[in-house]
Amino acid sequence: MSPLPLVILAGGRGSRFGGPKQLAEVGSCGDILIAYSIYDAVRAGFGPIVIVTREELMNPLDRALAPVIQSLGATLSLVVQPVPSRADLPSWGTAHAVLCACPEFAGPFGVANGDDWYGPTAYRSLAATLSSDDFAHVLVTYPVGNTLANTDRVSRAVCDIRPDGSLAGLEEFREVEISRGRVTGRRGDEAPVEVPRSAMVSTNLWGFRPSICGHLDARFAAFRQGLHDGEFALPTVIHALLRDGSIRVDTTPTAESMCGLTRETDVPRVQARLADLVASGHYPADLRLG
Repeated sequence: MSPLPLVILAGGRGSRFGGPKQLAEVGSCGDILIAYSIYDAVRAGFGPIVIVTREELMNPLDRALAPVIQSLGATLSLVVQPVPSRADLPSWGTAHAVLCACPEFAGPFGVANGDDWYGPTAYRSLAATLSSDDFAHVLVTYPVGNTLANTDRVSRAVCDIRPDGSLAGLEEFREVEISRGRVTGRRGDEAPVEVPRSAMVSTNLWGFRPSICGHLDARFAAFRQGLHDGEFALPTVIHALLRDGSIRVDTTPTAESMCGLTRETDVPRVQARLADLVASGHYPADLRLG
């Protein structure tokens, strides 16, 4: 079977990080976090890698990733995500980023954040689902407690999952954190509420059939006509498509403990996590050596 395409969303401006976190060096040989994601993804069965990013990051990302891509025998394409003309809107959002990559595909494809480390078993689970005929779209879900050990407050989309494992909806929580053994988060501007540690959440690790592209295109046209001030965000758009019955999304859980880059203070924690994985033999010390 041909390798599956994977879209990596890397267009964020890193306002909370203080700069382009896509280029933060987290490996002992200067590798960036996306390189580790690509390593795990290619070994799981993904091959064509499509990175959606800002124009000014195209060349730096290509320089950082080309040697790793070559060592793994994969291919790399970089796609520019256009930005709004309004200065107060830094990005159209993650759903728009996926839409920008849609012309690259004729079959199923995966989607991942560029600033998150998902773990090898999560990619293997996603690839196995995409390689089967028995799925609509799919979301890899994590227990919320497994997504917070290596980061400060973050946003998480809590999943409403039906008994048959299909996704009924997503509810976005802000400022999600662990404090004194409890997970809390905010709905909008409301006071913090407790979130069960076992609650399954989305961290934007998706598998889509090409039919999603038509839905995103139609929704984005309506979004633009409405002159919205917010982002065209993937969890929000998927939730709306689920609520009106336009799509079905199955879920597949993983027990991985993920980590990611939100703020600069996350860098030492991610570096330590990756160093442990190098020491255990999961990664080579230099990803350029394959």
